[in-house]
Amino acid sequence: MSLKQFPIQKLDFSDSEIYFCNNDIFKKIEILIKLEPFQLNLGYEVEEIDQVLEIDFDIEENETINDFENKVMEFPVNPDYGYVECSIYIGNVYNPIDITKIEFGKRIENKIPVKIHSHWLFEHEKTGFKNEKIIIETILKIEDYF
Repeated sequence: MSLKQFPIQKLDFSDSEIYFCNNDIFKKIEILIKLEPFQLNLGYEVEEIDQVLEIDFDIEENETINDFENKVMEFPVNPDYGYVECSIYIGNVYNPIDITKIEFGKRIENKIPVKIHSHWLFEHEKTGFKNEKIIIETILKIEDYF
């Protein structure tokens, strides 16, 4: 069976949020990226894709959201220590997404632009699609401070 290209042109990452937590219990950032719903032809059925990508990672003890302005972070891939876990549910299975780099831009009020370098591993669960390197560019709305 030959693998198909995933239709990345259907991906719309327009509604995104970032949650910042740095207290006595948690020290992490959580990024939620809502995918605009779309239909995906799997060959044996058409699946409605309506999901949120969740990306979270640990931060240093004294970091604030302002420390991430114009910051570039690189991450190893799974299973190496420090990898960022993310996945997308397609074809009745979770397909891993390796997050390799996050580039934060200049904060403007309660928003910060971000460019997320990712590798979507569709071949891992044999969904019929080739693995894809995808750069997610979106504006994150800063939601909470804990």
